[in-house]
Amino acid sequence: MKSEISSIYKQFILPNAVYLLPFFVLFFVACISYFLFGNIIIHQQINGFVGGWGDYFFKNITELGNGTIVFILVPFLFIKDINTAVRLLVAFALSTLVVWLFKFGIFTDAPRPLAVFNEAHIPIKTVAGIRTHLHNTFPSGHSTTVFTILSCVAFSCKTNRLKILCLLTAALIGFSRVYLSQHFLQDVACGALIGTICSLFAFSILRKKHFYWKTTKKYFIHQVNTN
Repeated sequence: MKSEISSIYKQFILPNAVYLLPFFVLFFVACISYFLFGNIIIHQQINGFVGGWGDYFFKNITELGNGTIVFILVPFLFIKDINTAVRLLVAFALSTLVVWLFKFGIFTDAPRPLAVFNEAHIPIKTVAGIRTHLHNTFPSGHSTTVFTILSCVAFSCKTNRLKILCLLTAALIGFSRVYLSQHFLQDVACGALIGTICSLFAFSILRKKHFYWKTTKKYFIHQVNTN
């Protein structure tokens, strides 16, 4: 068991420290902020930035967290890098299952920022053209999706610059959910954690597996002919 953990650390965790370390620092900062100030104060401070160029930027970048991006990316990856594609599919399936469990099982109909602020009679700014949802806030599905995707991409990258770029992009898309008042900061932080952990799990358990396009193609053709 110790040798297995040591192997995962040396072969996977350590090479991706440039991504994982800043991520967990950001996550713990978000957690500490939540315990010190709470959702309402944090959201009010972020909501103060709404307006101007930020509305256009975050309204568009948030769409990159839409789950459909996976179905666009995976076919491309199957051709270019089948190993990453398989790991991404495993991580995405797992993270989606966890999100649905939380959203519709444990925290059913948990109120989103607009519902909370409306009930407290506290005005907040919203972005024109965005349909702001009222329920099922925890965790953020967009944040989970984008951190699942970009964590998998980062873990496959060879250069630290690309790993950092993946983290910054994921963080911006996650922040857009708070900026647009679709989620609280804690929803985004937990969604990001779920996506990253599921990606870590998928890459760790499959780190010794190598998939090849020709072999996989033959397997699928065999399955279709058999059925």
